[in-house]
Amino acid sequence: MLEQLLPHERSEERQRLLKMQGDRYRSDFLERARPFPGVHELLAMLKRSGVAIAIATTCKRDELQFYDERMHVLKLADAIACGESVKHGKPDPALLRHCLDTMQMSDSAHAVAVGDTPFDARAATAIGMHSAGVRTGGFSDECLRQAGCNYLFDEARQIGELWGLQGFPDA
Repeated sequence: MLEQLLPHERSEERQRLLKMQGDRYRSDFLERARPFPGVHELLAMLKRSGVAIAIATTCKRDELQFYDERMHVLKLADAIACGESVKHGKPDPALLRHCLDTMQMSDSAHAVAVGDTPFDARAATAIGMHSAGVRTGGFSDECLRQAGCNYLFDEARQIGELWGLQGFPDA
């Protein structure tokens, strides 16, 4: 994103800005993070239905552990890739490819990446995955569709509809 916002800035300066932003997020906002309603229930229902689950996130492993203390989803994952797992984050597809490789899935066309930014969708489409966009990231439908989202949802918990799962509890 910084390459688009600051195309003439040196890479070192963009890296410095990213580090500052990450440090600020950790010190001022991480404790305020709350999971979206129904995320644990959705992943548990998908797992019970035989759907393989991977978590591909640009956050660091310790941040993911912090989030999992609130969501309790890592135990449901068949594969996990954090920012430290690969050289480049989204929109580069390396995180998603890492998960597919871990799950020994050679055909990415049978997978659906779920995210709330155009960067998630671009990463998915770069390797032939379907992409579901959740409108919680503040991006417009047009932006998400242009980035490659095949499906759009208002809330993460609605994603079970892709697999025809019924009876999802209201939060």
